[in-house]
Amino acid sequence: MPDHEFFKQPDFVALRTVFSEKTDEEIWEMVSLILPLQGTRQSWQIVEGIRVTLERLMHAGYKLGVVSNFDNSLSKLLEQFDLNKYFNAVITASFAGVEKPDPKILKIACSRLKVNPKKSLYVGDHPFDVVCAKKAGMAVAWICDESDTLPPQMNYKPDHRISSVTGIEELLL
Repeated sequence: MPDHEFFKQPDFVALRTVFSEKTDEEIWEMVSLILPLQGTRQSWQIVEGIRVTLERLMHAGYKLGVVSNFDNSLSKLLEQFDLNKYFNAVITASFAGVEKPDPKILKIACSRLKVNPKKSLYVGDHPFDVVCAKKAGMAVAWICDESDTLPPQMNYKPDHRISSVTGIEELLL
């Protein structure tokens, strides 16, 4: 199986889990629409302005958390970049036993943070983030390019679209 086919499989499984009412054909169509939005595998670097944004949100009294399909080494990575001090919780798929777009992972995070999902904002850069947050009853800000669109079969839309994580300040402060 070619690499590009192999990498489609996890997206299919994740979408199948969340959209059990959809046909396999509809799921594959969503996968084909999502793949171009994912871009290439990322290298680890700090987003410009993120420390200032996190500092301002923290001082404004917001409880901040990270929810990721990454493994449990994420905490060490955040520590390596000196970002761990901003987060009240770090929830990984390895820890939660489920991964996005399953809304249970966000419910675990909200429980850990002692916050109501309906009074929370999830910020994510992947279509799965939008689905996950909406299914968990949360508002969601999708970090995306102006031209990005979600597959229509998802039936979920972000509450906000921002071009960078630093755009959170405009929404909350």
